[in-house]
Amino acid sequence: MYNTVKTLKIIAQNGKFFRGKIKEDKNGENFVIQLRDIVKNERGDYLDLKNLLRTNISTKGHIEYLKAGDVLITVKGAKKYAFHLEKVPSKTVVSQHFLILRSPDPKIILPEFIEYAVNSSRCQNWFARKCPGSYQSTLSRETLERLPLPVLPPEEQQKIVNLIRETRAEKKLLLDLIDNREQQLKALANKLINTDY
Repeated sequence: MYNTVKTLKIIAQNGKFFRGKIKEDKNGENFVIQLRDIVKNERGDYLDLKNLLRTNISTKGHIEYLKAGDVLITVKGAKKYAFHLEKVPSKTVVSQHFLILRSPDPKIILPEFIEYAVNSSRCQNWFARKCPGSYQSTLSRETLERLPLPVLPPEEQQKIVNLIRETRAEKKLLLDLIDNREQQLKALANKLINTDY
């Protein structure tokens, strides 16, 4: 059974719009998540929150800061990457290059399950059909609200989330072992092979 983001009452929001380059202030009170904070490598795709740009946002209106449990989705490109925020610094916003999904009740609709569903091939194929443009197709908030999502009981969502966590942990372990072997090989080769040529 499927419902849409909107009918599931999952809140969809736009990122914070910045006109031009964001002015950095190393002592600023606000943090900004940008596309440059996405890391893509053999260990997977993830957000690196260790070196976020700091700034001061001056606005008369209300600022909606990110919360732990929010799911960020890239709006441009062939793939719309989803990232679950396990934790986030206080007074952090995300740039307009992302959309935000927020579960109405994280115990009923698990944020990590939302991340999984959005990244699934089924949802990615749906984006490919519904988003205008080709390589640089753009995802709007209105389109995201129409995204069909599977409806599962929380315990079944949790089973999927647990398996995702186990898979990531196994992948990390295997890649760490490979890295260690490569370091051992390098050290042995340097010891045994005469490099004076």
